[in-house]
Amino acid sequence: MKKEIKKKLLNKDSDVVEILNAKPNEIENPLGKVTIGASIFSFIQIVVFLSWFYWAYKKYMNWFENEELTRTSSLFPNTSIVKVGIPLFIVSIILEYLIGLLAITDYNSKEQYRLSDTVASFSNGIIQQLIEMWTTLIGDMFGLVMITAIPYKWIYENYGLTKAFEGNWQGFLLMFLARDFCYYWFHRAAHRCAFMWAVHGVHHQPNSFSYHVNLSQGGIQRITSTVFYAPLALFCPPELYTIIFPMEKIYGFFTHTCLVGKSHWLLSLVFVTPSSHRVHHAGAPAKYIDKNYGEMLSIWDKLFGTHQDEEESIVFGHCQPIDSYEPIHSQFNGWFKIWKKSKSVKSAWRKFLCFIMPPGWDPITGKEIDLKSSYLNNSTPFNSFKYDSHLPNKLLNTYLLVWFTITLGLAIYLIRMYNQFTSYSQMIILFSYVIYSLFCFGSLSDLNSNSIYYDSIRLLITPFIFYNLQFSSSFAYSIFNNTKLPQQSLIIYISIISLFSFLILLSHKNYFIIEKSSQKEKRVWIKEIGRDYTNKLNRIN
Repeated sequence: MKKEIKKKLLNKDSDVVEILNAKPNEIENPLGKVTIGASIFSFIQIVVFLSWFYWAYKKYMNWFENEELTRTSSLFPNTSIVKVGIPLFIVSIILEYLIGLLAITDYNSKEQYRLSDTVASFSNGIIQQLIEMWTTLIGDMFGLVMITAIPYKWIYENYGLTKAFEGNWQGFLLMFLARDFCYYWFHRAAHRCAFMWAVHGVHHQPNSFSYHVNLSQGGIQRITSTVFYAPLALFCPPELYTIIFPMEKIYGFFTHTCLVGKSHWLLSLVFVTPSSHRVHHAGAPAKYIDKNYGEMLSIWDKLFGTHQDEEESIVFGHCQPIDSYEPIHSQFNGWFKIWKKSKSVKSAWRKFLCFIMPPGWDPITGKEIDLKSSYLNNSTPFNSFKYDSHLPNKLLNTYLLVWFTITLGLAIYLIRMYNQFTSYSQMIILFSYVIYSLFCFGSLSDLNSNSIYYDSIRLLITPFIFYNLQFSSSFAYSIFNNTKLPQQSLIIYISIISLFSFLILLSHKNYFIIEKSSQKEKRVWIKEIGRDYTNKLNRIN
């Protein structure tokens, strides 16, 4: 008889040990069951997005039917990730967290939304959006309109093979299907080529699965995907790519949740659902690895043999979990692993192969790891580990949340308003401050012994950032409901907050100490199912 993952089963010590030693097929996965709620959720998601696509199509056609000189931006459908996606993402994340707290299900909002883990996901997403901003600016310097790091318009106007798909439903449908088809092959390559995995693997680092996980992105992923999307410019106009690319990305955001179970097979026959995408984010069992690559459509996985239904309980994250929340470390961790692997052989050819062969390829044997005989086949959320360093009290968590929120506001302002800056130096200063702040927040979450010094420097320079950058007044204007806040007042408020924050850090300096490796391992590594279960297990042992 399969065991159910319910808290009531873990009341006795024998239950705790028994489920620790259970095999994946002996533990029932509540999320693997087809439920009415999950089916309704997926149905609504599909209907809403298809309706949105129809709205975008009608608006695009209306825009196109106007004379070229009268095609204003107000007529063009706005589906931008920055202007539409980011506000929607933030609201949805808050709602998912609150619903998770209230829901009478197996969803554990406390485990899915650990503050340090969530801040790390946001941080990686900010880095990706800032790098895409710079690719757009570099394109502007050369007179190129960059769309997701692709000089799409230039390719279409100079090398396009046909104009037949402009301003008609055939072109809209072609882009709808072709963009997702290209994403499938990019996504598959990103899992099967080591240097691409070093970038894309950032998205798979979180040992949880909720909306915030979607935000964790490799900084240069837009660049590594260009070769897969650029061919679209040979056939489809840039307007269609501008409309449909973000819409399908936003759809993908809503497949990152454990709040609902498995949908009816009719719904997952064509479209990606949360259940199918949970499988894709599995680090174990082995049968789930490198499956379900589609973003919006599941037909490509079924067509090319990479589809896998959700069955046993999933262990989320990497096969070997990352041991830090610091986003710079996250962005370069995959590259460090490749470099380390390449140093194990002397052959220049095999060193090169370390970068282009699958991540599990061994340069010494020349073979890939055999997942069928891997320990991952016996991995469950109860016997697998995840990284869970966290700040020790509510005051420090509030400190992190407040300062991250301020930094998030600055990042969003920079991403949305970069074209209003009067000089590149202002942009570079603010960009550097945001990146350094994200580094400090990750270091604090790790309880790095030097993090109190890193963050003290950040607090020291924060008032000068607001004072020296001329954006301060316009930033205050945009934040305070069009009521212009005097720049001097803003600087005073920021200085007071920084001083008060420094006193908080100073009063907690005893938490940021050098630890022995054994002490740190005991503190940061817990069972994937959560800290409550880990504590019960530790009490028994």
